[in-house]
Amino acid sequence: MRRLVVVLAASVALAACAPTVRLDEVALQRAGPRTLAVLPFEVVLAPGDRDADGQLARRADAVRAAVTRRLQLLSYRTLDPDVVDEALARAGLTPHAHRASYQALAAALGVDAVVRGRVTSLQNIEGAVLFVHTIAGDVRLVDLARGEVLCEVEHTERAIGGFLPESTQAVRAIVTTVENSTVPGFLRLAERFAEGVVRALPPPPTPPRRGAGGLDAVVVEAPAGSLAPGDLVTVEVRGAPGLDAAVDLGPDLRGVPLPEVAPGVYRGTHRVGVGEVGTGRPAARLRDRFGEGAWALADEPLVLAGRGPLAPRAGARRGRSMAWRAAQGAVGYRVYALDARGRPTLVAETTDLFAAVPADAPRVAVAAVDARGQVGPLVEAGP
Repeated sequence: MRRLVVVLAASVALAACAPTVRLDEVALQRAGPRTLAVLPFEVVLAPGDRDADGQLARRADAVRAAVTRRLQLLSYRTLDPDVVDEALARAGLTPHAHRASYQALAAALGVDAVVRGRVTSLQNIEGAVLFVHTIAGDVRLVDLARGEVLCEVEHTERAIGGFLPESTQAVRAIVTTVENSTVPGFLRLAERFAEGVVRALPPPPTPPRRGAGGLDAVVVEAPAGSLAPGDLVTVEVRGAPGLDAAVDLGPDLRGVPLPEVAPGVYRGTHRVGVGEVGTGRPAARLRDRFGEGAWALADEPLVLAGRGPLAPRAGARRGRSMAWRAAQGAVGYRVYALDARGRPTLVAETTDLFAAVPADAPRVAVAAVDARGQVGPLVEAGP
């Protein structure tokens, strides 16, 4: 009997009831939703409960994110939560989107249906080495053309764990308890809750149209040869209208926006800055609001040679000061004292073309700094 107690004490018990599902098959077939948005989950507190520190709201957000990820694995096309939240904010529907009418949601989100979620229980009972986590709630799939509830799912997921003092596996049990009573443990439970809920939702009656379509060849206009600071690069692509377009010009220069200048025509420019270096074929992408789209590479590589700032031209040192001429690409300067071996010690930072230097420094030097914080070569002042 004691052996049985030990085994149970060192484990985590998972408890979940089968989801309760109410499906309106006729309405689902009539609506035929293919695109979804998951609204922020509503937290329904029991009488007397408080959420002063916002912990329940944050955990409800984690449940919503888990449900969204699960839905994105299905054949529905589901918006990312950030896209949903931005659209709701623009329409003035936050922070009470769960109370908004289906007409307002349809206008703001541009999807076929929404998932309205409620968290009705978020228990987090923890002792020294015991815990009980519970997530209970319901989600409703709501058609935005008529406001009909197509499907409603209620589900509860629970994790219980701990150990008994006489257990010979107490250390292992404590580790298991701590892992499951912390934030990662709650997130694992949220994923299990989302899996149960989403598995109970019906698939779309008709397959959605996927992808943003193809795009034409990437047209790049730039000076021949290596591009120096100040050179202008223009990129144009064509595809379906109303999409998000961007181009990667190099390994460290990604996501340069390409605004839509005409229906289906995307064009943007970039002026090479100091410090932008690298070689590669520019890669343009078109994406729709669901993050799906197409890529295309330019025919020829682009060589960015915007090295760090050039060296300033230092003048002679005069007593306790030194001066220099401006360096291309510089936004500031660093002044150093050099010891007998030439090892530098920073003594001043300035945007001027002169600085005070220690009288006892045997030698002094200056270096330019660009907007990225890159420091150019040291130039020693003359005697």
